[in-house]
Amino acid sequence: MSRLPKLFFETSWESFILSGLPHSSPVSFSFPQLFYLSHHLRTYRWVFYLLSSTSLSLESLIHPQHFSTKPETTEVREKTEVAEAEARNLKEALEKAEIAKLKTKANLSLEKKKRKAAQAKVAEAKKKAEGFIMEAGHLTVEAFKASLEFIEIKVWIGRKAFESG
Repeated sequence: MSRLPKLFFETSWESFILSGLPHSSPVSFSFPQLFYLSHHLRTYRWVFYLLSSTSLSLESLIHPQHFSTKPETTEVREKTEVAEAEARNLKEALEKAEIAKLKTKANLSLEKKKRKAAQAKVAEAKKKAEGFIMEAGHLTVEAFKASLEFIEIKVWIGRKAFESG
């Protein structure tokens, strides 16, 4: 027996539903009811058929309006939106503060490196100055010794000149 496709209004379920739904009557179904009917009939063509025969639109099923027009819920929704906006602003401010903190840390570490380099240069200059001072001290001592020797030589030469003369 070959499986031929069913005709559009072949089953008893379809006839039953169609008998209760003339196209002119504004019957209202919710989406779960439509889904249940279409799933029960194992086809989605009934969703579109029922939509065309009711006051529902496919757009209202896909994009339902969740907002109520009651003043209490409108006020709560507005307060929620304001709170969400404030939370976003605070989050952005926190991110900016964290960025500023990281920049400050980077600048401080750079300044520390510069300070260490400057301190190293100062220490090196002090060592050189101490070396020059020590060398000058040694030269002074040697000059003093040399001057004593020079004086002794001078005295010796003078004595020799006196003795010979």
